[in-house]
Amino acid sequence: MSPTSVSQMKLPNAPPLLPQQPTLEFNSQHPLSKTSQKPLPAQKPVPSLFSLCVVKLADSDASLTDLSGLDEYAGGAILREILMRQRLTFRLANVFINSFPETELSAALQSLDLYAGLPPPAHR
Repeated sequence: MSPTSVSQMKLPNAPPLLPQQPTLEFNSQHPLSKTSQKPLPAQKPVPSLFSLCVVKLADSDASLTDLSGLDEYAGGAILREILMRQRLTFRLANVFINSFPETELSAALQSLDLYAGLPPPAHR
């Protein structure tokens, strides 16, 4: 018996070990084979799940009460999104300060003059 490779071995009543590759035929009459076809428009990159969550949390900034379960990086990303929208309020600043105590995020917010952003009291 002569030595044979594994790909040359045939088993009775079994499919071949290596599947046969389909042959591709060029059909110039097919509508997609024309070279005058316009290229696809450039597409925006798909946002990451993290960035989608940051945007969603910034959208619901009125309901944020405690972010202490998040790390400082995630908290900073949410705060950055809120700042970009110019939606930082005294209450939100306190949420971030209390959620991330003794961090650079908290120190930066504490260094702000948060009372300067409050409207003056209405005179009656």
